[in-house]
Amino acid sequence: MKKLLSNGLGMIALASMAVSTGVAASRPCDDNQVYLAVMESARHDLPAPYSDMEVKGSTGVTSLKNGQCKMTLFLTGGSNGQQDLDVLYKTTVPLSQIHVKLASSTENTQKASNKCTPIKFQRGHISGTVNGSVNPEDTQCYTVATGANQTMDVTVVSRYKNTVATILDVGDARDHFEFLTKKKTYQIDVFQLMRSADNDEYSLTVTIR
Repeated sequence: MKKLLSNGLGMIALASMAVSTGVAASRPCDDNQVYLAVMESARHDLPAPYSDMEVKGSTGVTSLKNGQCKMTLFLTGGSNGQQDLDVLYKTTVPLSQIHVKLASSTENTQKASNKCTPIKFQRGHISGTVNGSVNPEDTQCYTVATGANQTMDVTVVSRYKNTVATILDVGDARDHFEFLTKKKTYQIDVFQLMRSADNDEYSLTVTIR
């Protein structure tokens, strides 16, 4: 069931819990105060491109081991309009010290991959290029399937030199990557690095050797 955040109640609860700095006993993963702390952390701690999206609530919580929990956040904004994102957090710390981190990027890639554009190579070619345009508020999403121990080179060239890429499990906000691959599908998110007033036209080239 989707759980949406009430901003008014959330701010009151967060203000009251901020005074507590002692070591906290482990709380249930779906505790209301824990939920509010997770929402607050998600608004400040998520990396790009998710940091530009709005956290609306959650669609589920799972209890793991040793006070660790997994929550599926419901995000809106960006090129996909909306997205589910899995994050991890611990309930064995004070509420004011709860911070989220991304769950396995493989899980999040699988959630988002259906909304991404696959980059395909022509028969006999080792590289492929896609051209696009991204506005300051959006993220363009692509996927590339690779085998193990291949060398993948990813380059972004843009008109205003303001567009970069993030490859989950590899690196954030760069215009060039070169790395040894695993057998998996990589997700490449393309977005503007600095806020601007204009769309930025770009070319994304992927080479696999």
